[in-house]
Amino acid sequence: MAIIYSGNYLYAVDNGGVAHVGITGVGSLVGNGGIYTTDGAVFGVYAGSTGTVSLSNNTQIDIGAYGLIVGLSGRGTATIGGGSVVNSASYAYSNVRIGRNAGSVGIVTVTGVGSELNSIGIDNNIGIGREGTGTLNVLAGGLVTSLRLGVGREGAGTGTVNISGASSRIELSTANGGYGYGAYGGFASFGRNAGSRGTLNVTAGGVLEILGSGAETDPGLRFGRNQGSVGVGVVDGLGSRIDITQVGLGSDPALLIGVQGDGTLTVRNGGAVNITGNNATL
Repeated sequence: MAIIYSGNYLYAVDNGGVAHVGITGVGSLVGNGGIYTTDGAVFGVYAGSTGTVSLSNNTQIDIGAYGLIVGLSGRGTATIGGGSVVNSASYAYSNVRIGRNAGSVGIVTVTGVGSELNSIGIDNNIGIGREGTGTLNVLAGGLVTSLRLGVGREGAGTGTVNISGASSRIELSTANGGYGYGAYGGFASFGRNAGSRGTLNVTAGGVLEILGSGAETDPGLRFGRNQGSVGVGVVDGLGSRIDITQVGLGSDPALLIGVQGDGTLTVRNGGAVNITGNNATL
């Protein structure tokens, strides 16, 4: 059991500080078992850099206050497989960032049963394609959990989420930490500000689950928030579904398509979208 580094890196994930893989050049990290702790992790730091990470054999990495960034200004890729788990318990809004700055590319793949990416803490969030290009793949029974999911945020931000395969799922709820300013359920947004684009593909039995429980309100999914934004969703194939569910005394589960921007949602070939709870809105 070990983590092996090569090429351009600074600080190991088990030695404190913020681990950097691919700072100005090409760096890699391969995890093959064990449990490790770090204050933060950045893969693909500066423009022109490449940071590649591959975890297998039940490797666990627990990330603290500075969170996980895959593609800060460079190119970052991270594959979480073989039952490996990454937990990011950061400051609000900073838990997981994929494709952060303009010109960056970030790709995260969570694949296989028992493989997980978990965003933890008050106001926890996974951001994909804030100003760069970000992709999150959840495949072959992989699991991603968070309170919020923001995909395609600023002018050039382009984000894509692919959930594919039986038992592959993203779960958005307060299970890992709630909001610091009220009792609300999980939420996902695809395409926020002018020029941004967010895309969701749920296929081959994948599931996006958005939950509000107890007195929480407004669990929801939104495509195309502000003028000039684009949000696109596809749910394709038997067993593929989006569930927006309010359980308990709360209310207002919602699916919002084209608020002020351009939003579309296509459901085909036996896919399903379910909105359940008091005062549900489509």
